[in-house]
Amino acid sequence: MEWQGINLTNYHQEQWLKAIKLRFIQYLIVTLFFILDATILYWSSNSVYSQYVGYQTKNSQINKEISNQKMRLARIKLRQQRKIEAINSQNIEKFLNEIKQIPINGIINEINIKHNITDYFLLSGQLDNQQSFEMVTQYLSHLKNITFSVDMLQTNSDYQLDFVIKISRVK
Repeated sequence: MEWQGINLTNYHQEQWLKAIKLRFIQYLIVTLFFILDATILYWSSNSVYSQYVGYQTKNSQINKEISNQKMRLARIKLRQQRKIEAINSQNIEKFLNEIKQIPINGIINEINIKHNITDYFLLSGQLDNQQSFEMVTQYLSHLKNITFSVDMLQTNSDYQLDFVIKISRVK
């Protein structure tokens, strides 16, 4: 066995101090790197958040505009539907002028003006005889742009003809 002596120089102290300084510098660099990374993440998250707020604002404006356009479209559709549903007054005037000229021996009890897809008129009344009814149907068949159908024809207790004729204007 050989003898080993004790080294009383400060060599090991210096090596230990160098190692501590090196680790301290490494920890400092890593800490500074994390601080820099956290700062970059903070600024980028603020940037993303501000973009998000901007997009939310734009999105809410677009949604408002869409809802306004939908409401405007609904109003236009309603207006158009009302125009479609409204019975044309010119058709009524023409029809009434044509009805006044019907050669009739009897009475017209009622004229109903209806609207489904197209305007149509229900003409109901009483006639004295079959020839009068034939004159009415013949007159209606000679009118232009008009179609008609007999919905009801019967004899009542006074031997008069009760009738209902549906008259539509062809467009």
